[in-house]
Amino acid sequence: MATLVYRYREHHIDVFVRPQAGTSLPQRPNVVRGFNVAFTQGAGMQWIAVSDLNAAQLAAWLQRLADG
Repeated sequence: MATLVYRYREHHIDVFVRPQAGTSLPQRPNVVRGFNVAFTQGAGMQWIAVSDLNAAQLAAWLQRLADG
């Protein structure tokens, strides 16, 4: 698993990337300890992002990243 760290406006976003495995990702964003967590798949990888950015923006941002 690789970890990437981005800055988007005034927010830090931690992104965890791993090859697609037999496990499926949750279909909707979660909140963990006050941070939004978004999940997606793309380019043969599973993508997980954690940030204080609002859930909708985080999910959209992560999808654009995964789509390359």
